[in-house]
Amino acid sequence: MEKHAACTSAQALGAALRKERKKHKLTQADVAFAAGVGIRFLSDLESGKPTVQLEKVLQVVAVLGGALLLRWNSDRS
Repeated sequence: MEKHAACTSAQALGAALRKERKKHKLTQADVAFAAGVGIRFLSDLESGKPTVQLEKVLQVVAVLGGALLLRWNSDRS
């Protein structure tokens, strides 16, 4: 089953990643090691820090089995 999480802010993205990590019973250290990022980075990401590095975010998302998908709202001009 494919799941989706609408994330329109750094805080929403961080919360979604934290929820997924905990669902899999992984620690921040587990995910950070597997993604090749520091625990501090993962903590900042899950806390919604808006200036995290995109490439590292993508690494964390991949470790959790996800992918980022952009959806464009058709009502924007």
